Amino acid sequence: MLKLGIRRSDRREIRGQIVRLVAVIPGYVFGWVPKGNTGGADVSAIKPMAIPQDLEALLQDYSVSRDVVGRMLVLAALAALALFVLIR
Repeated sequence: MLKLGIRRSDRREIRGQIVRLVAVIPGYVFGWVPKGNTGGADVSAIKPMAIPQDLEALLQDYSVSRDVVGRMLVLAALAALALFVLIR
């Protein structure tokens, strides 16, 4: 969406996407990013939206919490590996 805003020279979209980029990490970690949100600057970043039927089946079993825990475990393992390599 940021690229689209830049191509269109849409200052509102560019500003909105930069704010979203800054907020994405805590938003994702704490589960504030709702399913179905299109990500445009013209809608609230926390507003849930209807998911198209063709995508509903793909996202039915998705859990933000499970995904966050999995990512944190991978990051912790990578950090431990990096620390091990540095200490060695």
